[in-house]
Amino acid sequence: MKLSKLILTGIFANIFLININLWCLTSAYHTHPKEEGSLKKNFFAGILLGSYHIKDDRFERIYRKKRSILGIEVIYELYKKHKYIIEGAFSFKFYSTDGYSTITGDYTKFSLRPYVLNFRTKYKLSEFFNPFTGFGLDYYSYKEECPTLKTTQGSKMGYHIEIGGCLEIPKLEKFGIRGYLRYSVVNAEENNIKVELGGVEFGMGIFYKFSI
Repeated sequence: MKLSKLILTGIFANIFLININLWCLTSAYHTHPKEEGSLKKNFFAGILLGSYHIKDDRFERIYRKKRSILGIEVIYELYKKHKYIIEGAFSFKFYSTDGYSTITGDYTKFSLRPYVLNFRTKYKLSEFFNPFTGFGLDYYSYKEECPTLKTTQGSKMGYHIEIGGCLEIPKLEKFGIRGYLRYSVVNAEENNIKVELGGVEFGMGIFYKFSI
């Protein structure tokens, strides 16, 4: 199976899972009495630290094998009932690396700023651990600078799928830890050369929970 078909299959599977969860939540609403506090929705704000591997092979030849990606994320519980939660999230990340051009040998710097809109389905498996699956849209702003070559910059839309889990810290109800694995597809084109900016990202974050 081609990778593109695998990605599309993952997206449709996520959409199907969310629809099934919505149906279950609607059914539960009519068959169970309301639980006090069950409709209370929370915000989460946190800091992310991860490792990002850009798919394009040319990055391996030009840039160092730096993988670190930093970011911040804000999450809101869109729908919450019993053990099922649907979340909407927005994150801003920053990735940068440097190396030497394979053409001129000059120092080259590359920076990437992903803006990510995410939708997740989370299941309360236990008091301390909640797995989730999700998909969303990506907006990548990128810039490549080399003294002897023309600076290249632009932006491109893409998409992603992800899985992960949330770990609640005992005796610290306001804080939690999230781990994730994400695959993104973002294809750009510069000077008739196609560049794959998407790839595999995994990492974790520390979040603070609050209500408004």
